[in-house]
Amino acid sequence: MENKKIKKNKLFIFEILVFIILIGVIFYETYFIFINNSSSSYEKNIKNNIKELNIINDEMGKYNLGQALNAKKLENLRESMPQYVEKLNNIKNNFDKMVPEEKYKSDHTNLMNGLEKNILIFRQAEAILKDPEGKDVNVAADNLKKYRDDCLNYYSKINSKKMKVSLSSNCINFINNTLNYANTMARITKDKEISLNQNIEFINNMDLIISKFSSIKIDLSPELLNENKDLNKIISIASNKSDELYILKQDFSNISVPPKALETYKLLNETIESYANYLQKFTDLSQNQNESISNVSSKIIDNLYKDSSSLFNTVETNFNKFLKSYTEFKNSNL
Repeated sequence: MENKKIKKNKLFIFEILVFIILIGVIFYETYFIFINNSSSSYEKNIKNNIKELNIINDEMGKYNLGQALNAKKLENLRESMPQYVEKLNNIKNNFDKMVPEEKYKSDHTNLMNGLEKNILIFRQAEAILKDPEGKDVNVAADNLKKYRDDCLNYYSKINSKKMKVSLSSNCINFINNTLNYANTMARITKDKEISLNQNIEFINNMDLIISKFSSIKIDLSPELLNENKDLNKIISIASNKSDELYILKQDFSNISVPPKALETYKLLNETIESYANYLQKFTDLSQNQNESISNVSSKIIDNLYKDSSSLFNTVETNFNKFLKSYTEFKNSNL
């Protein structure tokens, strides 16, 4: 009786053990199927998104033209950059939702860090293309260079062949060409700034010269027709004006002249020289006259009047020509 009971208990225990083993087998098989399916799902999703990422990076090659950006496609590039950035952000959002298994965690982290820099590359390139003459274009170029290097560094740390992503040669060329474009525009902007500063300095100096010249420039010819004229006084005024003009010419010669203003500068120089010739006519009268200046013949005075009037007309013509040229220069260079 006891033997039967013992056998019965052993059979019950054996059945329990078999049941537990079966449950364990089912559990582990289900677990591994789940793990494998999860792993397979992660690999599939990551592969599809990486493929799209690589396509976007490589697509930037179509905007290259040798060692420069294709000028004919710049406008299209500016319009397309926001769309590229949006696509990259969508890929990043997809990656954020993925839960990698342990063996992929390190690669996934490097992938996310690399993608973040990848997005910054596109955003920085977009900013450069949008405002290539901005004051901070040099800073933008330095940032772009750093994002490129950081991105390459993170992508190079990914070990899994299933997760390989890179900045293709087309994309690298695009980045380098964008850097060249930014550096070129920075130089152009700097040159423009230097040129503008030179123009402003030139204009300030010229305005001062014009003001002084206008105060010096007077027509003494009509005084010669005055019956009560005082030739000594007229000649004295001419002599004083000559001295003032000499000082003015020294100041004028020290002005730094921008290349575009050279012709305008020459016109004022001709005006000043013509006025110097005009004044010389009066000062020469006293130097060439042996007798008292008050006894100068009417014929000499008449000739002086004709010559000086003609010379002053030349001064006025030259001065007006200069003012027109100077006004045009200011309007187009400020």
